[in-house]
Amino acid sequence: MEQVADSIRVAECQHTLADLYRRTSEYSDGLKALREGLDWTPKNAFEVRGKAYKMMGALHYEAGQTDSARYWYMRSMTIFQDLKNLD
Repeated sequence: MEQVADSIRVAECQHTLADLYRRTSEYSDGLKALREGLDWTPKNAFEVRGKAYKMMGALHYEAGQTDSARYWYMRSMTIFQDLKNLD
């Protein structure tokens, strides 16, 4: 159980790092950090994945890649809608 909690913490740290890269306009480094974080994210950690996908959308959007941004925003929305339906 501890391994899963640690994996989620690593993923969340990568998400924070990606946000710092976004704020300094280093979008490709932010995307790389998120991909590494997703490698640590357990398959059933849907909320963590949804947040990462949303940040990927933001990074792509700010980099002027609107098609990629739309793709990642939609993936994020799907996860959060599914989570809401489980309540």
